[in-house]
Amino acid sequence: MHRQVASPGEGAQGIAQCRGSVALQQELLPSTCLSSSPSSPRDHPGGWQHPSTQRRASGWWERDLSLALDMSGVEVLGSQEPEGAGTCTEDVPSIKEIEQLLNTGRPSCNHVDEVWPNLFLGDLQLLYQTQENEKLSLIPKCVQESSQMLHTRDSSSTTSSAGSTSYETPVLSDLQRLFWFRGGSDNHVDQVWPNIYLGDAWAARSKTTLQSLNITHILNAADGPYNINTGAKYYEDLQIEYYGIEAFDDPSFNLSIFFYDAANFISKALNTSGGKVFVHCAMGVSRSASLVLAFLMIHENMTIVDALKTVSAHRDICPNPGFLSQLRDLDIKLNEERNGTRASATKEL
Repeated sequence: MHRQVASPGEGAQGIAQCRGSVALQQELLPSTCLSSSPSSPRDHPGGWQHPSTQRRASGWWERDLSLALDMSGVEVLGSQEPEGAGTCTEDVPSIKEIEQLLNTGRPSCNHVDEVWPNLFLGDLQLLYQTQENEKLSLIPKCVQESSQMLHTRDSSSTTSSAGSTSYETPVLSDLQRLFWFRGGSDNHVDQVWPNIYLGDAWAARSKTTLQSLNITHILNAADGPYNINTGAKYYEDLQIEYYGIEAFDDPSFNLSIFFYDAANFISKALNTSGGKVFVHCAMGVSRSASLVLAFLMIHENMTIVDALKTVSAHRDICPNPGFLSQLRDLDIKLNEERNGTRASATKEL
């Protein structure tokens, strides 16, 4: 036998029955829908969620409630919700809103970080011995013998491993291991090469910061409505030359089609009197870092190993595997061109 719960507006008896329905709902619904304050891991037996992710599409709880009422033998009449039922009214956040939430954080490329009290998130480096000589044994000889990091701009780049005919581009896994030796920072903005600044969305929106650095050019590697949508108009009052690339931090995204255009823009900025260029994306560690690396490889005659070490000395960067693979392809191409040029010069002699 089913007990019927009347809809609102059917007299005092119906109202009383609705109050009973509300009490039943309060027993069945999660606390995140019945209270506006976020719950903690201890208060939420089903697992803690960030307050910004506690929003749910309206209607989901009605389905769960209907199922629970069917199982308990209660039939609900009418579709109008009782007053005070405490429903979730906000929609599920869009991808853009989630991306904006991620952009509000501070970047970190540490081997391990404490992300919650007594909860640590890290990488595979912790699985290896921490002694320096054992770390070095994991790095191929061609990477260990790479040139010393370059900190000043010069036309010859004679100390670079690019000048060695025996240089071979390391495999992707060996390049990724270079990130284990991080000595940079995770500031909002860092100077990674003379007059080249690499940073995040916060710095890109901070006109005061840009003015203090005397930035004249900005390369936005996360341009577009679903990224860091500043645009040239945002900097009109600063007299800054703007160049935007609508790239996504996805390993499948083809960033290589922008390598030469971005490198040429950076080169143009540096060759301008008093020129200083700020290259950024959301976090300043993947998209924008990859474009700076491409510039150093194309215009400063660096190998990918030299470029990675140079930038990493000043800022902790983490190009995603797809971008790193594309940079590796660029390194192979440039190395072949250098070897071809040397071979031609030798024949002419």
